[in-house]
Amino acid sequence: MKSRFTLYVTGLFFSWVVPQNLYAQQQECEALIAVSYVSPHFTAAQRLRQQQLNSELLKALAQGSAVNIKLEQVGSADVLTEARSGRVDLVVGVRAEPEPDPQLNYIAPAYLQTIYRLWVRTAEYTTVEKWPELRGLRGVHVAELEQMPDFDRQAQLQYWPLRKLASLEEATYQVIEGQADYILAEQQTMQKYLQAHDLLRRFEALEPPVVVKKRFLAIAKDSVCNTAAMRKRLSKALASAYSHG
Repeated sequence: MKSRFTLYVTGLFFSWVVPQNLYAQQQECEALIAVSYVSPHFTAAQRLRQQQLNSELLKALAQGSAVNIKLEQVGSADVLTEARSGRVDLVVGVRAEPEPDPQLNYIAPAYLQTIYRLWVRTAEYTTVEKWPELRGLRGVHVAELEQMPDFDRQAQLQYWPLRKLASLEEATYQVIEGQADYILAEQQTMQKYLQAHDLLRRFEALEPPVVVKKRFLAIAKDSVCNTAAMRKRLSKALASAYSHG
């Protein structure tokens, strides 16, 4: 009899405590606090553009998920520290490579892809399963090679001639004039430049890409807002924003 009474009292206790705990968590998670991460390797123009993209994405997420999201301005050196500690809930702009951060849950899908390719004169080279044999071919680039460590390492080991130029205008001119054989450039930037200067017919990109970099929204594992339901809600809103972006 005593045992049944103990179970009864225990049941009453948990029936009161669990809803109270859930209510407390809901109260603590009235809004998601977000920070924006921008790569330290970016130029000033790239950093500004990335901040704008991150801000626009968070606005779309807030609208699509019906969740109040507040963007906090945090120094770039402190963004990941704040997110990992759980003092902020969301960080937008992080990468999952080379290894995912163990203190973050990444929300799929990636909201941004940056693709670097090799661009050559149209119909001059065939597509290959691996990077083309570049020995003896003269390459030019505008992008920073530290963003492509595998390619940079391969270029040094194989002694591929590769020169950095100041602009895409100079790079495309040298390839067209035969002073260089290929350009290493970011896909979207290169396509916009070629289209603006009526050069799309003069260039083609080789497969596969040199590197594909993905940017993610992530939620801190220590955030009180990090629940399966919240992650699903954000993922659904992210997929919707991504498909319309």
